[in-house]
Amino acid sequence: MAISADKVKSIADKIIKKTASKYKEEVHIPMLIEHFGAGGDLCHFLADAEITNFTFYNWLEVHPKMKQAYAIAKELAYVHWLSLVPEQLQEKEGEKFNFNVWRTIMRNRFGTTEHRKISIPELKKCKTPEERIQCIMNCISDGELTSQEAVGLSNVVMASLRTDEYTNLVERLEAAENLLREAVDVD
Repeated sequence: MAISADKVKSIADKIIKKTASKYKEEVHIPMLIEHFGAGGDLCHFLADAEITNFTFYNWLEVHPKMKQAYAIAKELAYVHWLSLVPEQLQEKEGEKFNFNVWRTIMRNRFGTTEHRKISIPELKKCKTPEERIQCIMNCISDGELTSQEAVGLSNVVMASLRTDEYTNLVERLEAAENLLREAVDVD
């Protein structure tokens, strides 16, 4: 995107004259929603509003409506990017949709993953590895986990068990060494 001579002059004049961009709700909220609704990112809004990240985040702290608009705008951008896939699934002559680029944008910008994110609150309540494995088994039988997800979680439980066993063994060895030292010191 090339920047126009007028835009360069506008930004340069503000910097030279040290005039700050004033927040104008009726200007900046629609501008933010317009950029994000078209799939744009914060940098697009900042450039158009001629402000810095620092100024923008200060505005969010001071202006609750701008903070609310930003939260909604991020969702609008997400919807925009999600809507690209169905549009592109309909073949258009001579056009190809690059799913790898789209997937990278979705992952980096919106935190989507190839695999679903798993949350099992009951797992936090489990105190022993056996309880954790049983909790995972219950989630499988309830249809909350796939077998692949269960294997991954079970591997984490087993790794933590090995870590606990190693820590316990080190503590026991240290205690035995201390007993030996005491026995040698007594003689």
